[in-house]
Amino acid sequence: MTQPSIILALDTSQAACSVAVVKDGVCLATRQEFLKRGHAERLLPLIDEALLSAQCVMHDITKIAVVVGPGAYTGVRVAVSVARGLALALGVPCVGVSALTVLAHQTLGSNPTIDTVYASVAGRGDTLFFEAFKITDAGLKTTEGPKQMTLTEVEKLPNVKMLLVGSGRVQMGFDAELTAAHVPKCGVLAGLVKTLNPKDNPPEPLYLRDADAVVGTPAFLYA
Repeated sequence: MTQPSIILALDTSQAACSVAVVKDGVCLATRQEFLKRGHAERLLPLIDEALLSAQCVMHDITKIAVVVGPGAYTGVRVAVSVARGLALALGVPCVGVSALTVLAHQTLGSNPTIDTVYASVAGRGDTLFFEAFKITDAGLKTTEGPKQMTLTEVEKLPNVKMLLVGSGRVQMGFDAELTAAHVPKCGVLAGLVKTLNPKDNPPEPLYLRDADAVVGTPAFLYA
């Protein structure tokens, strides 16, 4: 009998602490909390809750998927560290995917009239993380990035209000508040890693900016 594929997907790159358990392409359980801090303390309990709801145990997992950024430095490291540790302990592959890639894929089909999507993650000050994707018959093809851009640069892009997805929409004032629609969906993440080679997509943090420390400046948008 063929062993079922059970993927544990994790994301703490932004304000959301998110988990999904997906078996053979079917999402069995998800957990998500929006937090100002404490991602490291909540991630493992949320994993336990999701596994319990999915009627699985840790050793049933056959692959781990993790969002590697861009986002908050500490947030990115939390999920990546947990994913690496669990993969090593369980002896299973671990695959890393950009938050921008997940955001772009989860919007596919939402508007059949567009052929481009701008994925964004809110950054510090007047900058955000950005990647442009072309929608083709074969799927999404990156055309711009990933990179860090100023809000002024993003504002000059054609049809930006219609095409922009992700938490950058809130940072730019297009949407009033951060919701689950603005952050990566772990169920979509799990679907993306089914055929990805871990060697080509390692769980390595993707920061896209130099390290800094600014007292009193939010690292990301909160719900």
